[in-house]
Amino acid sequence: MVSLSKKMLRLRYLEKRLYAGIACLVLGISSLSAGFLLCHIAKQNYEKELKNPGMFDSFSDNGYCSAHLQYLTEYFAEHVKEGYRFYFGFDLASQPYVICMAGEVPEDLQSLIDYTYGTDEMKLPEPVEIAGFCEPLDTEIMGFARDSYSQLWKGSQLPISANQLSEWIGSYYLDIRPRGFWEQNPWAVQLFFIPGLVLTAGVFFLIRYGMKIRDQKKRTADLDELLPLADQELVEQEEFIKGVPVYLTEHYLITASYYFDLIPYDRITRVLESGGYLLAVTPDERAHIVAVKKRCGNGYETLKKELEMNRCEANMEKENDDAIISCN
Repeated sequence: MVSLSKKMLRLRYLEKRLYAGIACLVLGISSLSAGFLLCHIAKQNYEKELKNPGMFDSFSDNGYCSAHLQYLTEYFAEHVKEGYRFYFGFDLASQPYVICMAGEVPEDLQSLIDYTYGTDEMKLPEPVEIAGFCEPLDTEIMGFARDSYSQLWKGSQLPISANQLSEWIGSYYLDIRPRGFWEQNPWAVQLFFIPGLVLTAGVFFLIRYGMKIRDQKKRTADLDELLPLADQELVEQEEFIKGVPVYLTEHYLITASYYFDLIPYDRITRVLESGGYLLAVTPDERAHIVAVKKRCGNGYETLKKELEMNRCEANMEKENDDAIISCN
C-alpha cells in the first residue's frame, strides 16, 4: 500500500456524493431519532388523555371527552361505506348530543334506546358513561339531524331551523369509535416518512460514490506505480484554475474536475474539446475528461493551451530519448 499525501487522497476519494451521502445519513438518523422521541412523547400524552377524559361540551372542541347518557335514539344517519352511524343522546339534564358509533350497539346503550322508545312502565336504566373525541358537525350531518330531531317531539314547533338546532346540540359531536394512536394522529407518520426519504437519499449517494470509486480503481489500476512520483510533484503545486481541481505538474496531468485521473504528458496524443468538455486522448484512443468548460470560466483557453504545450514538450523529449537509445 503506497502512502500518499492528504492532498492526493482528497483528489482521489473526496467528492460531492460522499459529502451528500454522509450529510443525509447524519441528518436522517438525527431526524429519525428525534421522530422516535416525539412519537413516544405523543403516545404517552395520548394514553394519558384516554385515561383522563374531560367533560363533553358540544359547543367547544375539548379533545377526548366523556358524557353520561340517560336516553339514546335510533340512528338518524349512516355512512354506508365506512359503516358508522349517528345518534341523538341525552344526558341527565336532557341536554341533546350527537353521538357517532360503529358496529353493533353495546348492550348498555341498547338498553337506553329501548327505554327511550319504551312505555312508562319500564324501569329507568342506569346512566351510561361514554367517551370519545370531539368532531365538528358539518352541513350534511346537520341536515340529517334537523330532519330527524323535528320528528322526535310530537306537537313541538315543526319544522325547526338549522340555527335553532345549532343552539340546542352545539357545533360538535362525540365520536366514540375506538381509535388507536395512529388513527387519531396520522400526522405522526411524517416524523418517520421524511427522515426515511433523507436516509434513502444518503444510501443512494453512498452507493453511487462506491460505484464511482470502484470504476476509478479499474480505470487507474495501471497507474499505481506513477502515483508516488505524481504525488511528490503535486504537493507544492496549486490548482491551475482556482476552484477547479486540475493540476499541471512537471510531468503529469492530475485532475478531479469530473473524476479522478492521472496522465503523464507523454501519453497524451492530442488535446481536444467535445460537448463542453476538455479531453486528453491517450494512445489507446481513450478520451479522458480533463475539465468541464463551463466550470473553468476565463481560464479555460489558458488551460487548454498550457496542456497542449506540456503535451508537445513531453512527447518531443520522449522522441529524443528514444532516438538516443536507438543510436546507442
